[in-house]
Amino acid sequence: MQHNFYILLIAVIPLLFTSCAKDGQIGPEGPQGPPGADGIINISSFYYTLYENNWSEFGEPGIGFGYSAVMDFPEITEDVLNYGAVLVYLYQNGNLYSLPITFVNSGDGGYMTSIWVTLQLEQIVVTFQDSDGLTVNPGTQEFKVVIIDGSIVIPQGLNLNNYEEVKNYFNLKD
Repeated sequence: MQHNFYILLIAVIPLLFTSCAKDGQIGPEGPQGPPGADGIINISSFYYTLYENNWSEFGEPGIGFGYSAVMDFPEITEDVLNYGAVLVYLYQNGNLYSLPITFVNSGDGGYMTSIWVTLQLEQIVVTFQDSDGLTVNPGTQEFKVVIIDGSIVIPQGLNLNNYEEVKNYFNLKD
């Protein structure tokens, strides 16, 4: 009887250490990729969705008006901020676009839309702003976030703006 208890205990312990997806995310997909200096693999990859009600207005219409939203990531530690990397990609129409990005809305009068991120301890702030000062709520937006711990050496030739290169180098899953 005691032997069966130990077998059951050995089978259950690994389940206690699996990770769960946070609200608003599909993932995490890490840790993955090459090990850091400490031999531990310290790379995480997430999908994160912001919805219309997540966005907050700032500025005045016509004068620096835009929207920002916060994505919570306890994985963004002081070590990551000081020595690592946080890569954020906007997912639209089946493509991933590295942030920050600015593009021209040619069909809507030629104003530009800029999207950028601000990194903080345990958070990513995403900001949308149109050059005409009349930014509309961005609505539902999906992002791919890759968090690379400070112990990982990132090769100089790796194009961090190209998610496919990052995914292939660090063996990330989609």
